[in-house]
Amino acid sequence: MCFVSMTTFAERWLMKEMDFLRNDSTFRVSCTYNTANQLVLQSTHYLSGGVLENYAYMEQTFSQANRTSKSDYKWCNNQWTKCSRTEWEYRADGLLSSQKQYDGVNNLWVVQNQIIYLYAANSSLCLEQRHLLFDGNKWEAEMQVMFEYEAEQLIKVNFNVAENGLWKAYGDLFLTYDNRLISTIFREQVADSMQNKSKTLYIYTQDGQLKYEKQQLWVDDSWQDECKLESTTFDNKQSTIFSDWGGQYWSNLYKIADQYDEKFLINRSFSGYDYHMWLPYYTTKVTIDAVELERSVSTAYEFFGGNVSDVRQDYLPLQDKYFFTYWYAQELHIKYFTIDDTSTQQFYTKNDIIVYPNPSPDGFYYIESVSDNIKWRVYNVQGFIMATGGESVNRVIDLTSCPKGVYIVKILIDGETYTTKLIKVN
Repeated sequence: MCFVSMTTFAERWLMKEMDFLRNDSTFRVSCTYNTANQLVLQSTHYLSGGVLENYAYMEQTFSQANRTSKSDYKWCNNQWTKCSRTEWEYRADGLLSSQKQYDGVNNLWVVQNQIIYLYAANSSLCLEQRHLLFDGNKWEAEMQVMFEYEAEQLIKVNFNVAENGLWKAYGDLFLTYDNRLISTIFREQVADSMQNKSKTLYIYTQDGQLKYEKQQLWVDDSWQDECKLESTTFDNKQSTIFSDWGGQYWSNLYKIADQYDEKFLINRSFSGYDYHMWLPYYTTKVTIDAVELERSVSTAYEFFGGNVSDVRQDYLPLQDKYFFTYWYAQELHIKYFTIDDTSTQQFYTKNDIIVYPNPSPDGFYYIESVSDNIKWRVYNVQGFIMATGGESVNRVIDLTSCPKGVYIVKILIDGETYTTKLIKVN
């Protein structure tokens, strides 16, 4: 067993307050943390005539490192209205056992669905995820996801749907490895047999970095190219090009070029391909004040030879490398505060880090570690950061808004990185 030595981080930034502009409206987000520096309240107001007006808020509860509930409310008709709620329950060993989803109906929490997680004996490997719907009186089976492993490596996922009280095959997903994931094939049940539907190929560089992902469809009894995403990373710069297969050659569609510092995205340029050249669409720039612990983000439009007066200048993805990840806005300004971490010297192994359930049917994953000083970052296969977090503040990876597929999580424990794959099946 290989051990690595680690030294903890001395400082961590947490968001205190953020103002962001969406169209002509300015919103203010304020964050409240408990004594363990876990986010327990996030309130949002909008500015109207210089006065803060209620808009929405989110509250969370925790049991040690585990998040046990998340509730969303919105201000409507001069009262707080319940919107949605999620509850998580855990086994005695800390593994997630169930997840329930509620909707706000007549300002009451009404349960809608539930996921039950079943594991292999004396293992964190999830064998089954059972999806149930509540019809108002009783729970009804909806879907079953079964996982098969070889040497603790996922090799197959089976999807079944409930029909007349029985499980009926819907489809399956095969995963192929050669030291790393090289392909996935999804098949769908048609009549009495499984038929190929789609295939994803992962191509790597010699040093093991993902070079590009290629999507294929099963057409006329053969795999045919559909599209591909090619990523290039150098130091703190990253470029991604999306191309479409036209039947005879690959056609460039768009390119995203990002630059990061140690914490944040500091520059992003988005370009489209036309007239046999890359033409700029917009650029997002970030300024950071490390003394005042503040950060500002703005977007400038650069459409080549076009009129941008009627272009919507909101809902652009503004990404962090650190803690909060997505805010869709035109401009934002964030204020932070820092907390100090005690420096320690410890030894950890990969067995000391558990990410579960993996695969996940809905996009929630939970990180268990003997260390209280971890950070994590999730990338899609194109290299884009999809979520970040860590330490005692957030051990829950939330990819619910991301499409199904394979993601890469990098977990940083005091300067050492552990990397593994996450699979979202729905």
